[in-house]
Amino acid sequence: MDLVRTSIRQPVTVSVGVLLVLLAGLLALGRIPIQLTPNVEDTIVAVTTRWEGASPQEIEQDLIDPQEERLQGITGLERMTSASQQGVGSIRLEFDVGTPKDLALREVSDKLREVPEYPENVDEPVVEASDPENRDYIAWFIFDTTDPSLDVRKQQDFAEDRL
Repeated sequence: MDLVRTSIRQPVTVSVGVLLVLLAGLLALGRIPIQLTPNVEDTIVAVTTRWEGASPQEIEQDLIDPQEERLQGITGLERMTSASQQGVGSIRLEFDVGTPKDLALREVSDKLREVPEYPENVDEPVVEASDPENRDYIAWFIFDTTDPSLDVRKQQDFAEDRL
């Protein structure tokens, strides 16, 4: 009861106290980071193996199949997809959410060392912690000339043929 009597006798003190508490609350609210959705990083590892002059069928049989056999036993592996093209084969490994990238990279590299042998002229597999499907390549070429007789279409043909 003493608190109520004191509050009635000293309304200015109570008002200042309430204002200080509200101000502290507003300052704290402005500094608290609010995040409605957590940052979740997918762990995706890409393995790229190059074999100059090999057909997609050769790459599939001699490179991708032996690599996939070894990589299937990796812990936390959720999905594995592969693609074979002229001269290059790639495997995309998706891991469970929360799998550390360095652990996944290390385990993939260790498993690739278990492949018995590669054909002659095959480059060492490149293991990257990036998603090859999310790479956006863009190139800008700007030509400036004072020659009014320059044909831009001729330059475009040259660039497509040579570059």
